Amino acid sequence: MLVLHSIYSRIKKFLAGCLRRELTSVREQPDNSTTTPFVAAPLDWKTQGQELRNCGQFNDALNFYDRVLDKEFPNFLCDESLEIHLEKVKTYSEMLRPDVAIDYAKQTILNKKEYPKIVSQAYFQIGLIYQKQENFVNAWEAFRDSNRYDSNKRAQQKIQAIRKLLSPEPDDKPEQTSNKLERPVTKEHKITGFGGQSKPNIARKDGFFPPSNRPLLLPGSPENPLNGSHRFIFKCSLPKEGYSLKECEDKSAVNTDLDLTKTIKVAIADGVSQASFSGVWAELLVNNFIKVNQSINLEKSDMNWLETSQQQWQNWLNKQQLSWFAQRKLKVDGGSYSTFLGLRIYQEYQQYKWEALGIGDSCLFVVENGQLVQSFPCNNSSQLSGIPSQICTSSTADFLKQKALFDQGIIRAKTHFYLVTDALAGWIFDTLEQHQNPWLTLNKFTDANYKNFEPWVKQLRQDRKIRDDDTTLVHLEII
Repeated sequence: MLVLHSIYSRIKKFLAGCLRRELTSVREQPDNSTTTPFVAAPLDWKTQGQELRNCGQFNDALNFYDRVLDKEFPNFLCDESLEIHLEKVKTYSEMLRPDVAIDYAKQTILNKKEYPKIVSQAYFQIGLIYQKQENFVNAWEAFRDSNRYDSNKRAQQKIQAIRKLLSPEPDDKPEQTSNKLERPVTKEHKITGFGGQSKPNIARKDGFFPPSNRPLLLPGSPENPLNGSHRFIFKCSLPKEGYSLKECEDKSAVNTDLDLTKTIKVAIADGVSQASFSGVWAELLVNNFIKVNQSINLEKSDMNWLETSQQQWQNWLNKQQLSWFAQRKLKVDGGSYSTFLGLRIYQEYQQYKWEALGIGDSCLFVVENGQLVQSFPCNNSSQLSGIPSQICTSSTADFLKQKALFDQGIIRAKTHFYLVTDALAGWIFDTLEQHQNPWLTLNKFTDANYKNFEPWVKQLRQDRKIRDDDTTLVHLEII
């Protein structure tokens, strides 16, 4: 009997131990079949989480990391638990939620100074986030802190690259700038007069193309005080410093093919840098807008140019051989994005009128006799600081009518129209708010001295009076 009791006790303890180990390694799967099952494999959680992220299942990956933390490390910290928090930071960054990623890192990792290696990795990840945002001041500081906690070559290389750009003293904080890291400069800037058909294979050595002097006439009438003629004085897009024209995501277009005795249409668009192929999307928007000879009034227009742009975008996309990462990014982002500004000038009842459609922070300035009479859709520099509204490749006409703004007015003699993207709009507003006249400067850029625009913009960037961003100016004068 004693022998049997001893055997029974040992079997009981063995089974209890097995059950205890099983409970600490496997949690029962929840009833919701859409939730990722938890499988606690202490040496394999990185692989499982990375596989979920590679498939674009970011929310499932976050839930998986939370379950690992709750089960394996409920009440204490260690290197491995902080590594899980670091993976969550990376996941938020991949979800294009940089602010959430940075806040989460600050709350869970950066205050754990007793784990210098993990803290260093977290600072490095934050530096990468700031670098993608072109916030090189904060990126420089994050890489510096990463190197201080745990000296590593990657952080040192990043620090040196930003130092070459900003040229600060070793222990000094660099000044705010938005310049990108240095890249070889290839001049392919395209500046044409209205109606000029530039051909890349005949570009001059300086990268510019000769403007074309082709005046366009509007119908005149004795009752109208206008002469009835107009001219595009200047049309130009410049890329960010160190980038080529092909990489410029600003696009502009004017309607050289329409019956110009009826209407004039001009459009500019600023593709969102963080979105995929935004330059392609912006170019489709401006080109299709100017081809439609109809009112752009939100109550009258059917916005069929938007549907045409979306169809052409999908056709173009289907022809591309995209990597799995590019496909996943397009799926996560929901497509590509761009701001947009369209201007239409037409005659109605012996009067010349203009109407404008805008979504985002590309701006129109209407100036009569040297005086600003209208700015659209923004009225001051503070309206350029937030995230602008954008047209997406999946936006509907109803969505555009809800988000877009519309304005109109009557044209008088000696009226100038300036269509600019946000970088140059910021400089114009700053100049006006300092009680200075920006139009005297902008009027200097004509067909006769079109080469002067690029060095002028470069000087503004160096003086940090304008952001280092794609810059577009279209200048139209009504005589």
